[in-house]
Amino acid sequence: MTRLATFLEPGKSFSEGIDRLKLAESLGYDSVWVTQVGGREATVTASAYATETSRIKIGTGVLPLYPRTPVVMAQTAATIDEISDGRFILGVGTSHRITIENWHDMELKRPLRAVREYVEAVRAILKGEMYSGEIYKTAFQFMRYEPVRRDLPIYISCLSPRMCTLAGEVADGAVLWMCAPAYIEKVIVPAIHKGREKAGKSMEDFEIVAAVPVSITEDSAEGRNMFRRVGTVYWSLPFYRAAIEGAGYADAIKAFDAGGPSAIPDEAVDDFAGIGDLSAAERAVASYRNAGVTAPAVSGLPHHPGAAGMDDVLKALAPSSS
Repeated sequence: MTRLATFLEPGKSFSEGIDRLKLAESLGYDSVWVTQVGGREATVTASAYATETSRIKIGTGVLPLYPRTPVVMAQTAATIDEISDGRFILGVGTSHRITIENWHDMELKRPLRAVREYVEAVRAILKGEMYSGEIYKTAFQFMRYEPVRRDLPIYISCLSPRMCTLAGEVADGAVLWMCAPAYIEKVIVPAIHKGREKAGKSMEDFEIVAAVPVSITEDSAEGRNMFRRVGTVYWSLPFYRAAIEGAGYADAIKAFDAGGPSAIPDEAVDDFAGIGDLSAAERAVASYRNAGVTAPAVSGLPHHPGAAGMDDVLKALAPSSS
């Protein structure tokens, strides 16, 4: 059976979201991922997911590290891991300057050093050790509490070659969002490999999770428009723009800048997403897998007339039906 993951947000109704989560577990999806953006709090959502499931792994994709100290993050991760009986995956990242500064009134500074030390600090806390770095220092130790796993997996969100190399060096996996397969294959995988070699570790022990936007629809044109709608935010952010250009779409970025989302060409959309009939969705998943992604994560696009609901998408692409 081929492993497959999914990004699942509860949506408008948390109870319906739980039903969808249970469906994903029953269909054989290997892991489910929740994001931390402008809606529900991701760790609370992950905790709820843990109580309602028994097999599927639960990951955060991802938690911004600046607003949470390593102590808070380690305690949170250990608690969710306990609730889930050892199924939790902690995904962290820097987020973006616009959100860190405007939402949290904090500075996004020294991201590479911050991520390195943050992961090291969380690992040290989980192991019962103190930590002292340039940015993070803590003498915290758990009191009368033993984490289920002292070595629970930590994944990093990465886009730039240097951050991907760092992920390969210090993390157990990478979580990717809005990354074209060409960029994953040409930039991300080689950079991660470099980091693994630096740390004396094997790529076999490293997971690469990537969101695969999918819409199984009778109206491909409107499905692409839904992708453009979702992509507007990301095509405006510096980290993502660099990755999109690195995938060979510098002209598409220029078109977007000049004409807005509607100017993003169809060929760019079709490289990022699987939009159309079932075979289009399956080709997208295969494209990400062939680029080096070990756990393609099906991610739904906004609904439109003629499009299958997320439940039907999960059923159509289910690993158990592969």
